[in-house]
Amino acid sequence: MQLGNPLVNDYVHKSTRGIATLWLNVGYLFGETFAMVFLFKIGRGFEPKFSFMFSAAVISFVGLIIILLVVEHKPTI
Repeated sequence: MQLGNPLVNDYVHKSTRGIATLWLNVGYLFGETFAMVFLFKIGRGFEPKFSFMFSAAVISFVGLIIILLVVEHKPTI
């Protein structure tokens, strides 16, 4: 996971790289679980348009929350 996300090595301080990698893994696991549970199991009976719209709404909502949680790093000297 670390090799696929070089921004962690470039922008995250050495002391918090483990936490950053944890969040990357949580996002990956959430995405895989959402795809398997909703798209393959629950969404099987829905029409494709509704299934796509629901997936897009969930992804947009999660993306908005993540954008609002990101704060600018202010280095301490």
